[in-house]
Amino acid sequence: MSSRVLEDCIAGLEQHEAIVIPEVSGGQGFWAACKALERKINQGDSVIEAPRCFRRSALLSLGGYNPNLEAGEDWDLSIRAKKVNLSVGRIESTIIHDSGDNFLVTTLQKKYNYGKSMQRYFKSHARATIIQLNPVRRMILPGLKGARSDPVHGLGLIFLKTAEFAAAGAGSLTVVFKRVHPSPPK
Repeated sequence: MSSRVLEDCIAGLEQHEAIVIPEVSGGQGFWAACKALERKINQGDSVIEAPRCFRRSALLSLGGYNPNLEAGEDWDLSIRAKKVNLSVGRIESTIIHDSGDNFLVTTLQKKYNYGKSMQRYFKSHARATIIQLNPVRRMILPGLKGARSDPVHGLGLIFLKTAEFAAAGAGSLTVVFKRVHPSPPK
């Protein structure tokens, strides 16, 4: 986290009810660099970025984060904030995500687990999901944009996003499979 995030959020909440804090990625290795490129490309995209800091009264008026969502809970809150026309601002300071050294395995495990719970988000926000998780918008376009300035990591980003989607899809399919083929009672 850059040193001014808290001060900038406090100042921003004087004018807005919620604040988007831009995210950047750190970490070592090729895949961490691909994720950093993705975050850079997505900065300012209101479909992808979500407010992370709220006035207490605004957060309470929305009912807080949905405790039934493990995946998409930030997007859910952002959609609800937009529906009631909360004033959303943005700061310049950034949150830094340390992707670590074992980025690919860790991120695919995380996306697999998200996939297992993502259907709850889909059911609540079908229209937004179609836009947010559109494969062309999430995999191809960011990779092509990134490839203009960094061809190797731009193509890596396409592979990374494809692998993330596949992992989330596999997680989602395990839930469907368990519903269709429940375990016998013990």
